[in-house]
Amino acid sequence: HDLPGGHAGWVHKSMLGDVRAIHGSMMYAAPSDRGKYIYKFDDETDVVAMGCQGPFVKIQYKGTVGWSNMICSNDRTTCV
Repeated sequence: HDLPGGHAGWVHKSMLGDVRAIHGSMMYAAPSDRGKYIYKFDDETDVVAMGCQGPFVKIQYKGTVGWSNMICSNDRTTCV
């Protein structure tokens, strides 16, 4: 994830707590919001984080793997 000062950093997924797709977000077939979308999340939904590329997170939802750039991994507040 981008950090202040242009630095990049990583956090192991075991440290994230709940990972959720934000209400209204899309799951895409590739890490781009210009590509084919697979699914639209109608509500804040638990997903499994599998990796990342730029601002996109590779996620799994109900056995389907795709990409989204609207993910929340804060287990202390809601994503809304």
